[in-house]
Amino acid sequence: MIITKHGRPVAELVRCDRRGGIDFDKLQATRRRLGIEGDGEGWPEAFNDPAFSRRVLGLDDE
Repeated sequence: MIITKHGRPVAELVRCDRRGGIDFDKLQATRRRLGIEGDGEGWPEAFNDPAFSRRVLGLDDE
């Protein structure tokens, strides 16, 4: 299906092939290779602060 604007094509919708779920074995191997351990516990407390994202994204300056 092609979507048009004023008669000109602007987007085409195509079928998406489903690839399946998450390969947890591959995920674990990649985490080991990169030295990532744990489930995120021990992150700096600032990461749990909703305002932290606003500071990182520069939204507090508005």
